[in-house]
This record gives sequence, structure tokens and C-alpha cells, in this order.
Amino acid sequence: MGGIAKGYAADEALAALNRLGISAALVAASGDLAFGDPPPGQRGWKIRVDSCVLELSNAAVSTSGDAEQRLEVNGKRYSHIINPVTRMGLTSGITVTIIAPHGIIADGVATAVSVLGADRGMQFVEKHPDITARINGASDRPRARP
Repeated sequence: MGGIAKGYAADEALAALNRLGISAALVAASGDLAFGDPPPGQRGWKIRVDSCVLELSNAAVSTSGDAEQRLEVNGKRYSHIINPVTRMGLTSGITVTIIAPHGIIADGVATAVSVLGADRGMQFVEKHPDITARINGASDRPRARP
């Protein structure tokens, strides 16, 4: 459920606020963020991702990684994100942040890119102009697409 459910929930909460006439809103669903219109007098909602400050509206952000959900066994760190090929938790230490038009997309792509790894993940992101990624990993060099 964590692969898309939080993004979907954030989208639905934002839609419910919109139906009530509240268009300037930010919804946080356990780390997944969905942004409506910017606050009055602002260009967007300001958030910090790593050392960057982003100003976003009508978009969503999701970060996947093992910073908070992991298991160590015999000195090896396993993520809560499962690689469907190996059926094991990821061991790369990758952290992926995705900005997309909707939370369900950001959440799903962040998990998928985590499994794909930095190189293949960035190749996927580059095929989707409405998605932006920041990828940091223990075994891959940091990369981003603005």
C-alpha cells in the first residue's frame, strides 16, 4: 500500500478541500505531499528537499528510501522497499524524491525508481517531461533533473 496509497490519499484529501471551496492547500500524508494553489500572496508552497528549497503549487512530492524504515541483519541494511525480482529489500541505500502532477504518480514513481536504481530510474524519468527527480544512492552518484 505504501507504493501508491499515501499519494492517492493526499490527492483525495486535496480534492475534498477543493470541493469545499478551499483551493490553497497543502496536504501531508505521512511524508507524501500534495499541493493546491499557493498561499495568498505567495508563488507556491515552500519545502526543503536536501539542501534545495522548492516552491510548488498544483503538484505533488514523494520521497522513497530506507532512512526510516529498514532492517539490519548481520551488518547488512535492507530497505522496506522490496525488489520484485529478488523478493528482498533493497540494499543500495537509494533515496528518490519525485515531483509530479499528482500524488499517486509521485508516490508510485518514487518507489519504482528506487527499485530500478539511479541509472535506469533516471532514464525512466527523462521519458516523462511532467516528472522531476532527485536521486541519491550509496552505490550511485547523485543526480537530478530540474
